Amino acid sequence: MLAWLASLAWLLAATFCFAPVCYVFLNFSVPRLLGPQDLKKKYGASWALVTGGSSGIGKELVRKLLSQGLHVVIIARSEP
Repeated sequence: MLAWLASLAWLLAATFCFAPVCYVFLNFSVPRLLGPQDLKKKYGASWALVTGGSSGIGKELVRKLLSQGLHVVIIARSEP
């Protein structure tokens, strides 16, 4: 029982130490391998609809689409 618990502890420790390294590596290497995406060219669109575009990921997506020359419609709920 104790050996099983010790190996589980090592597995958890390795996972928590290795996961951030994998995240940083993939976050920097994948975009460089794939290159920038031109969504206007890829889909042949002139308009885009973004939900949740008032903050966070949606807001950054809106900025990216606008920089690529797309017309953007933003759907977001009003927050107090």
